[in-house]
Amino acid sequence: RTNNELAAILGNYVNRVVQFTQKNFGGSVPNEDGHVGADEQEQALRAAVQQGIELVGKNLDAFRFRDAATEAMNVARAANKYFNDKAPWKAIKDDPSDAAHTMNVCLQTIRTLSVLFAPFLPNATAAMQSMLGEPVNTGAPGQNVVGTNTWAAAGFDVLPAGRTLNDAPLLFTKVEKETVEAQMAKLGAAGEEQRAASSE
Repeated sequence: RTNNELAAILGNYVNRVVQFTQKNFGGSVPNEDGHVGADEQEQALRAAVQQGIELVGKNLDAFRFRDAATEAMNVARAANKYFNDKAPWKAIKDDPSDAAHTMNVCLQTIRTLSVLFAPFLPNATAAMQSMLGEPVNTGAPGQNVVGTNTWAAAGFDVLPAGRTLNDAPLLFTKVEKETVEAQMAKLGAAGEEQRAASSE
């Protein structure tokens, strides 16, 4: 799951969006002047975001943490689909204003994901928020912003155009097969030692 979901879906999305923004928009949140309305792809993403916020919240309230994490990952999947469907690497040549709007939406969605994943991935989401220039608020003691319901505003566009992004660290490192095998061997050896000790 580290490889197939955290690295390949969430981490890959954040990395692609930030790199494209740095390369084509000077590392700043793109200005959307002149853009009117949401197309079909954006409407689908917005719907997935709102549904995700609702379902993640409901599952957390019911202590269904696995289901909550699944719903948060579904939002990340929808964000990846939006980015791929909009293909800003093509639009940047033919319709720069559309590419700018797409990347603005993608960056706003990274902030949304940083809220949805905060209960499960506080360190990674803190890095996402710092990269966006947002105050870090993952629910840890001392981070709460008084008077702000971060969860209720998770789906809002709050990143101002022109804000400079900070450096984005690699959020997740893929786990290599050799690492897994080494850990399995350690666990097997530990199990053998326990069985030997209990039989004495």
